[in-house]
Amino acid sequence: MMPRKKSRTSRLRFFSSPTDEIMRTTKILLSAILFMGFAIQAVHAAAPISGQTLAFDTAPTAIGDTTNTVNALAAADFDNDGDPDILSGDAGGALTLWTNAGGSWSSTSVGTASVAVNALAVADFDNDGDPDVLSGDAGGALTLWTNAGGSWSSTTVGTAAAAVNALAVADFDNDGDPDVLSGDAGGALTLWQNTGGSWSSTSAGSGPVPVNALGVSDLEGDGDLDVVSGSGDASGTLTTWQNNGSPFGGAWTSSTAGTAGTPVNALALGDFDNDGDPDVLSGDSSGGLLAWQNNGSPFGAWSSLTVQTSGAAIHALQTTDDDRDGDRDVFSGSALDVAASEVQVWHNTHTHASTVFAAASHGVGSTGGNTVYGLVAADLDGDGNPDLASGEVNGALRVWQNDGTPFNGAWSGLQAGSTPAGEWLLSVKAGDMDGDGDLDLVTGNTGGAVRLWSNDGTPFTGTWSQTLVGTTGGGVNAVDLGDLDNDGDLDIASAQSVGATAEVIVWRNDGGTWTRFDVGTQDADMNTLVLADLDNDGDPDIVTSSSTSAAHGEVIVWQNNGLGSSWTRQDVGELNIQVFALGVGDLNGDGLPDIVSGDRHNDVIAWQNSGSPFSATWSIAQTLGSVPDPLRGLTIADLNADGLPDVLSGEGAGNGGGAVRLWTNNGTPFGGAWTATLIGITGDNANVLPVSDLDGDGDLDFGVGFSSDTDVPNEVSAWEQTGGQVTFQVTDTSPASPSFIPNSTEDDVLRVVLTHNGQSGEATAEWAQVTFTFYRADCTTPLTTAEVNAIVDRLRVRHDNGNGAFQPNGNDVMIGDDTALTLDASGQYTMTFRDGDVLTQVAPGNSVTYWVSLVITANADVQNPNNLCLAFTPNADALVEGKYASGDAGLSQAEAGTFNTGDTPTAITLRTFTASTPSTGVPPWLPAALLFLAL
Repeated sequence: MMPRKKSRTSRLRFFSSPTDEIMRTTKILLSAILFMGFAIQAVHAAAPISGQTLAFDTAPTAIGDTTNTVNALAAADFDNDGDPDILSGDAGGALTLWTNAGGSWSSTSVGTASVAVNALAVADFDNDGDPDVLSGDAGGALTLWTNAGGSWSSTTVGTAAAAVNALAVADFDNDGDPDVLSGDAGGALTLWQNTGGSWSSTSAGSGPVPVNALGVSDLEGDGDLDVVSGSGDASGTLTTWQNNGSPFGGAWTSSTAGTAGTPVNALALGDFDNDGDPDVLSGDSSGGLLAWQNNGSPFGAWSSLTVQTSGAAIHALQTTDDDRDGDRDVFSGSALDVAASEVQVWHNTHTHASTVFAAASHGVGSTGGNTVYGLVAADLDGDGNPDLASGEVNGALRVWQNDGTPFNGAWSGLQAGSTPAGEWLLSVKAGDMDGDGDLDLVTGNTGGAVRLWSNDGTPFTGTWSQTLVGTTGGGVNAVDLGDLDNDGDLDIASAQSVGATAEVIVWRNDGGTWTRFDVGTQDADMNTLVLADLDNDGDPDIVTSSSTSAAHGEVIVWQNNGLGSSWTRQDVGELNIQVFALGVGDLNGDGLPDIVSGDRHNDVIAWQNSGSPFSATWSIAQTLGSVPDPLRGLTIADLNADGLPDVLSGEGAGNGGGAVRLWTNNGTPFGGAWTATLIGITGDNANVLPVSDLDGDGDLDFGVGFSSDTDVPNEVSAWEQTGGQVTFQVTDTSPASPSFIPNSTEDDVLRVVLTHNGQSGEATAEWAQVTFTFYRADCTTPLTTAEVNAIVDRLRVRHDNGNGAFQPNGNDVMIGDDTALTLDASGQYTMTFRDGDVLTQVAPGNSVTYWVSLVITANADVQNPNNLCLAFTPNADALVEGKYASGDAGLSQAEAGTFNTGDTPTAITLRTFTASTPSTGVPPWLPAALLFLAL
């Protein structure tokens, strides 16, 4: 089922020239290696300070030489030492592994193909925890090079009909095994199905000749991976290929997205406009760089934005959030160019949205009065929509199906199973534990059991099968999942606390059997546990909290030896209160995971990882703030999409009513105050807050698990983020006493505040258009053109002079003044403002007030009808554009220049009737503003 998309259009926008010239080199090998290396490093690099430029060595570092031109590169940690290595394929057929030992490089021959290697792809094809490599060569051969702990062997996967130019790896059939897609010189796309190590091929179809580039993503949000191909002919055609759910069942349906007009050499996919749909960047032989926007209907023509028109041929593209502002930027690697750098970065200047949440949570469903301590968001049925799974105090494990409209009605719930009577489920996590492509569930309960619940692919039908992983001497307060021994399987870490000595236990997944390792003990209750690679060595470590009493608590970290079998304890810090909640994230952008704790003393505290997390106590702790009640749940996520992780907290219901708060990271998380925003009061303990984009609109929503209470009818709820790039706040200002406007008089009827939610330096917002609907007094029957002009002489919109009072005598300047209104059949009239009028423009972070007024005709009182109902719903009836210094780059006002409008209409107090008295004719929907005038 297709997920619901909010009605929105967004501008794809990049700087018209690259903002940073990274470096120039005349060596093809080094240029390509530096490009790949930077793409990896950019993910973990420190966040640039506003205005700070990127800095690089003035000369490249030589890694090594080959005897032939290098055609392809792949980067991965091939030796599992925590450092990214590089594998090259050259025109002589040689595959060479360049091993990174902390910055020192050595080369090893992996093998030799019979002809030139054109393409490489990396994945763990044999599920042994080591990255393997697939090569495609000029003879059409696909060869799998299997990594067995440093020794390599080759197997022929198959042979394409022509030279293989492009490869993509993805699990197309969701069976847990990586499959392969190849594109060749004859235009053929071939799928190679991996069934546990054996391979079979299926033609996906043929497109323009040759296929030079491939990209894979779920273009339509249905849970199936689709494909984009770029052709190397003169047309440079971009073709989309739709996966109908049976990828190996025959030819795929293809559609032409557009043409670049010159051979396409490279593609990169990502959500560049933050609307929840993957977009495409193409690089071509003429140096052109184009951004192609997915408007939610990806199997038709796409609109494009020209980022660069000419230059040296672009051969490689990579995306990451280079400037850490919450949107994806693009790196390009090009042919040797004496006039420009071969490796460049283009920063995405998409205007950001605010973080605005709905006024209250939406009920997912009731557990029948059972408190929810465990809640996880995961796509259990593979349809592209995150579902929810809850663990309850009666021992029930319940799964909740998201049908794509998560904020419209209750969800369908199914009890997947239950634990023995009296065993409360305290923690739930999701992961593919058996490698079959479906997300399974792992739980911990008060009886001391760790259980695996297996998803058979039909999660919302029947009872799930459960396996007892192991038992502890006391209750299991928390579980988390990660590959602790680097063998390719997800293992389990559990926190034992209730009824026995607090202990951390690891359960190693040995392909269906489980081996227990005792990590260590704490002399206090262990309330929570989180996995994170704290020292960046490639192995997940463990973070726990403890509480010896109401007056003492600790945060503790445990270092993984790389095998998950031996662990070293380090105390992070002590508090004079119990620690109830933990979260982990890189708060300051230095590449090191930091820790956030929430305690019974109602404090939220951030602990800075200095780079030596296991050598001493952590010296820097920043209190984000204090709240009225003990912290129950914490989640770290970039909720406002600015590139900085924020903190979401849930509280108890004692004093503050179970508040949920957003703590906004301002870029200096350990050097200043955080901004706390109250999202809402829940009425009960907000125990757990899993974050996910539940409605597929590009921003993060979250679920809530509540304690049982009559104040909360749905123990499982979801909270919608409704923020937009601009927000309207509309207030009814029509006359109250007397409640009419005299003949031949102008009076204000609506106050409109337009707020620009973007960041400093982004485009100015310009209010371009507004639509009003004129009804009769029943607010249902549209007025006709003749009827409205009989009572309304002029419709005006004025810019407030800053004093907040309507002044029609000239102080409030008109930006719109229309007469002889022509309504459509729905009673709608659209007013268009003058393009470029500075009075219609709002700078990022600012708000501007406007007044909507009516001038009544000289004989309005004797007309029939002589009253009206005026409606204006801003998130549907307003158009706001982005204005850049370079202009609109040829985009029309109705195209991608439209901003999102915040879905936060203001409730309006009506003068003559209210929404609670349907007999007056108020429709079941309430527009953002209604005006009833007795003329």
